[in-house]
Amino acid sequence: MPEPERKIPKFQRFLVQWMPFGCAAGLTLHSVLASNLLPAVFLAFGTGLTSLWVVYSQAFMKEVEREVEKLGEQHARLLIGLLKVLRRTIINQTISVLPLPYTPKARYCKHLQYSYRGLTIEGIHLNKPRALQDVFVEVYLSPRDRVDHVPTGLLRQRYDDKPQNNIGYYLAQMPKSWQSQRLAILGAPGSGKTTLMRYVALMYALRIPYRLHPKAPQYLPVLLYLRDICKEILQNPNVKLTTIVTQWANNLLETKPLNLPEGWFADQLGRNQCLVMLDGLDEVANAGDRQAVSCWVDRQMNNYPDTSFILTSRPLGYQEAQLRTAIQVLEIQSLTKEQIEQFVWNWFDVTESKRHDTEDDVIAHEEAHQQAKGLLAEVEKQPNLSELVSNPLLLTLTAKTYHKKQGIPLRKVKLYRTICQVMLDDLPQWKGRSCLSYQEKLSILQPFALSLMRRGTRSFTLEEAEPVFTEHLGKLHDAPTTMEFLTQLQAVDALIAKEREGDYEFAHLSFQEYLAALELKDTNQQQDLLAALHAKGKLAWWAETMRFYATLQADITPLIEAILQEWDTAQQFNLEKSLFGLDLCQEGSVEKKVREDFLCAPLKGLNLESHEIVSKLQPHNYFKLAHYLQTEQWKVADIETFYVMGQIMEGWSIESLKEFPGVYLRMIDQLWLKHSQGRFGFSVQKQIWVEVGGKLDYGADVEAADKAYEKLLQELKWNEKIRPINPPRLDVDAHLPVGRGWGKVAKNRGVWLGALLSHSSL
Repeated sequence: MPEPERKIPKFQRFLVQWMPFGCAAGLTLHSVLASNLLPAVFLAFGTGLTSLWVVYSQAFMKEVEREVEKLGEQHARLLIGLLKVLRRTIINQTISVLPLPYTPKARYCKHLQYSYRGLTIEGIHLNKPRALQDVFVEVYLSPRDRVDHVPTGLLRQRYDDKPQNNIGYYLAQMPKSWQSQRLAILGAPGSGKTTLMRYVALMYALRIPYRLHPKAPQYLPVLLYLRDICKEILQNPNVKLTTIVTQWANNLLETKPLNLPEGWFADQLGRNQCLVMLDGLDEVANAGDRQAVSCWVDRQMNNYPDTSFILTSRPLGYQEAQLRTAIQVLEIQSLTKEQIEQFVWNWFDVTESKRHDTEDDVIAHEEAHQQAKGLLAEVEKQPNLSELVSNPLLLTLTAKTYHKKQGIPLRKVKLYRTICQVMLDDLPQWKGRSCLSYQEKLSILQPFALSLMRRGTRSFTLEEAEPVFTEHLGKLHDAPTTMEFLTQLQAVDALIAKEREGDYEFAHLSFQEYLAALELKDTNQQQDLLAALHAKGKLAWWAETMRFYATLQADITPLIEAILQEWDTAQQFNLEKSLFGLDLCQEGSVEKKVREDFLCAPLKGLNLESHEIVSKLQPHNYFKLAHYLQTEQWKVADIETFYVMGQIMEGWSIESLKEFPGVYLRMIDQLWLKHSQGRFGFSVQKQIWVEVGGKLDYGADVEAADKAYEKLLQELKWNEKIRPINPPRLDVDAHLPVGRGWGKVAKNRGVWLGALLSHSSL
């Protein structure tokens, strides 16, 4: 086999092989001639070693040649790739900056910019327009092998194990193969299908498709709403795509018609320059009409086999009228936590800038920061809310209805009222597919939701729903059948989801709870809630319904009285119901005396003014502490004491401990004394501290304070790691009231203990 051609020149190879030997031999000869015998001996030995390099280097150089060749190829590919990116960036930026000649294409793109630059949401009125570019957050798309594998519900589980890419990735794939030129994007109601298509059209109209993807091809965007053109298609099934597109483009702005040259769009489509986006197959109301429109779309795809098409639809609408053309099905995924946060920050930044009528106002950005921070914190705290905002429509409604200065319960009820109004009334009317009015739908759904709550279930079958639906539909004029109404709720209103064949449920349990609360309020039925308070294990199921009811109802005094009565009967209060009662008091209206009796109940028997405590301290703090002490959970009570004190002081320091509010310190001390029969508490510790010679205030004498503390440990034989709250003779393993954090707040524990026990309130 012939030796491969050498890449390193012969002269360089010769130098690498013989230069070490030549240099070593020359130095040896020089040392001999200079009579430096000892260096000459060492250099002679080195010269002998370099002679081995001559033989070794032959194989070495061959391997170096191979590796250098590989490295050179890699670097060349990297350099070429960087040059391509640079070239593409320069071209994209130049195209986006340089003005287009005043051609039909330029006029068309300008009309598209006017039409799609603002954020519009179906069925929702936005007080102030928002720029789509400033608010838009790209959603992820995942491929699906079968249409019936795409979930149909308003809220659905994310599939993080599936490939996820944005729309730009799929646009970049379109020129590579014909299979990538046909996309069907399916998504739940409010998942952002139309907004996504408008954003794609806007990026192409602005000549900045590289924002979608660095390799996005250059297209002329065409966005047709199928609900607007279906009438013409149904009247003339053979109408050409060029005819519809030309009519649509000329009417983009009625006050400024485009008046494109005849045959201009036919030429663009013929040269495969267009990206045709057909939005909302599901919005064609009648199933038969939908199938006819689907057949028309099939014909257009066959007529223009090299043109790129994107069709959008809800899953149910597409299942009933699937395209026959081979098409890649993509599902819009729910929003991730990061996408939700990005949208919220974008939304409030734009909103406050609009309100302050400036983009660079510091106050506007600060207001936006506070609003976004508040909403995200609330979403984090409420599991139901965090599930809802994974849907772009519901996230937009949440951001729209949120106001930082309004109480959380009112915001929550306002949000659900807005969601139901939009889903049951605004969207169906906007689509022209409303079979009943909003109030008529509520008159059916409210009692049905309450019946599901009473049964303790979310799911139902058609047979189970039929008696309730038939009863209420029978009272309405020209009402649909039960099946038609259920189909409307599922396919159009999206408030009902079909989980399995024959099984239905509300799109989210909180919708069921809200509607049930509305029914309880309208019919003044508190007995269900009172029964849930007393029945074991039912409170968790009814809790959210009660919270909605508390905010909706004028007076929830009977519910609080029921909790008080249970305390009196059991001679102790249940922590779960106590904290739940606090929530109800905060969310609803309660008679003044009953509210005060409830808030003061944990402090009964204490030698202090309870109402003074109630007016100054957060009830959650002393409710938990009183419960742990009453049930003799000393360690947990000790941890809670440390937590409560830290909250009141807003951080631990000697100064804040000395200035600790006396009314709170007396409350904590007396709670410990009461429930421990006088064994535990700060006043007990103070007495022991003085008995062993400790001072109440050592000031700056840290060394003396530490010695006193050590003496206390030795005298009482406290475990250094545990530090019990009381002397060991009481044989209770508990901490000091600040024991859990004692080692964290300071090393000088004697100073801290002296500062605490020297408080004038003890």
